[in-house]
Amino acid sequence: MLLNQLRLAKEERDPEKLDSLIYECENYQYPELGFETRQARDVLNELGSGLGGTRSPEILRDQLTEAVRYNDKKILNDIIKECVAMGFPELDDDIQQAREALDKMQGGKGASIKSPKEISEQLRSTIKQKSRPHLEKAILDCEEAGYPELSHDLRQARDTLESMGFGRGG
Repeated sequence: MLLNQLRLAKEERDPEKLDSLIYECENYQYPELGFETRQARDVLNELGSGLGGTRSPEILRDQLTEAVRYNDKKILNDIIKECVAMGFPELDDDIQQAREALDKMQGGKGASIKSPKEISEQLRSTIKQKSRPHLEKAILDCEEAGYPELSHDLRQARDTLESMGFGRGG
């Protein structure tokens, strides 16, 4: 429901409705709506009404830094999800650094994890190629990463694979 309202408000370019929906998205903190929230903020900003909502990228950045400093996996994971849900593009690098730190806390290598941008580019490239094995691999890579902000790209890749007659992949 909220997703459809966001899409409609973006099409209508209604600043009051966009601001209200961005505020609602901030309250619900659904990371899977981060892509749509980001687009809504962009439209609102184009209309000269700022980024909407009440959250600030600076405060979120500080919260990420604190969670990394205190080496708290749960808090760091929660603030990463919140940052994704807010849809601030200026936090992308901070989110990636926090994910790398979280990976290290969990015994991984940190810097070896792919960024959402890399995975998104891989998905888009394979969608254009329309190659079944490449699409299936890109879909699996996306699922394995578990980045909610890629749900839009993942849906497009699945739709492409399905339109080619190969199911939804994954």
